[in-house]
Amino acid sequence: PAIGLVTKLAEHTVWVETVPRPLLYRPGDADCPYSPAPGWLRRSVIADRERLTPYLRLAAGGALNLDFGRVVAYTRALTIGLALAPRLDHHPRVLDLVLNLAFAHTLDADRELGDTRDLDLDLALDLALDFAGIVTPAEDRDLDRALELAHVLGLDLPFDRFRAKHRAIRHALDLAPELGLGGSHSSTETDRADILRDALTHIAEDPSTVLNGSYTAENALARADAFARDVDRTRDRHVSSLDPSLAVALERDLAHDQGLTLGLDLVPGAATLRAALLTFDGLARLWTPSRYKRPKSGVLLADFDSFLVNLVAEPREVKDPVPEDPTIPLQRARDLMGAPPRHPIPDPESWNRARVLAEQAQTLIGPLMDRTVPYAEFTLACARMALLTAAVLVTDVHEDDIPAYLLEALRGLAALSERANGHLRPNEVLLLVRI
Repeated sequence: PAIGLVTKLAEHTVWVETVPRPLLYRPGDADCPYSPAPGWLRRSVIADRERLTPYLRLAAGGALNLDFGRVVAYTRALTIGLALAPRLDHHPRVLDLVLNLAFAHTLDADRELGDTRDLDLDLALDLALDFAGIVTPAEDRDLDRALELAHVLGLDLPFDRFRAKHRAIRHALDLAPELGLGGSHSSTETDRADILRDALTHIAEDPSTVLNGSYTAENALARADAFARDVDRTRDRHVSSLDPSLAVALERDLAHDQGLTLGLDLVPGAATLRAALLTFDGLARLWTPSRYKRPKSGVLLADFDSFLVNLVAEPREVKDPVPEDPTIPLQRARDLMGAPPRHPIPDPESWNRARVLAEQAQTLIGPLMDRTVPYAEFTLACARMALLTAAVLVTDVHEDDIPAYLLEALRGLAALSERANGHLRPNEVLLLVRI
């Protein structure tokens, strides 16, 4: 009787009981519920890169002597400020100082033109806006951040950027001596940067000094703390393979990329930052930009995206089966990588890096597949990028099965996202036979 609910069986796939395992029968006109449309895999790779933009920016900053400890301290303090300030009738003075100096920092066009950016603070501001649930468009990152901070501070809009910047600086510097931060009424760039760093560190070390029993903003702080734990788990805190001159241009492109508006789906216990840094380091070894010297804004990131797309071979046919469980081909690849190689390894360093990336991918997706942690697209994106990099790193090893298994796992993970996002519609029918 149940089969009568299916009016056009030719448009559905049917699970059929066979030995040793059930098979999915697909009539000629039925779409495969596990194989997306042509071009899906390459689109998935670019989407993954965009989702990893915040961590790739950290990776690029690692080649510029980024201080991860300061980024964590600043991020946590700014998250507290952004999450608490709108809910308080009167800002605690230290929060008021921090938010005004952060506001002035976003309005300071001179730091962009003069190449005087405080990279640690820039990264912390973007991360804190994300953790506090404030997602802004990507057209003008600095202005968008300034508008969000202006809303937090209760400022009237529109405002004159130059006057607003200097009023915020003066107000903050008037507060600083009362709070024991900095000297008396100094207004130089160095002085206000030092005051801001001291205040941020002060809040990060002892948030109770500004909470005062008010709203705790638990969700925002949980995200900031998950990020801090991820940084603490990360051992390789710099990208040695990326040329510093390239890192400067790439970091600037990433700082204005639309990927910063997607947010981080931070999952406690998943070392996503470590996987992202190792992945980016591996890609930096493989990538040679077409325009190396003084690329225009956005050109280097576009070149990097083109490089990623060209690494991916689309399935030969739309009907090529996609693995239902990506952990199976991944485990097969890891088993082969753990066994003695059948051929000499031309580049042992790349081989070892690929093995670590495959292990990291397994660590990330295992709990998701077991459903012991919530579904997180960001975590899957990290795993997919790690698998792609590992597959390319072992291409020259003459162990053909290994990259094939890694890419099969990548396709399976990409299909999972396609289905979760509604791009693949279930059309299976399960026939139950009463004996």
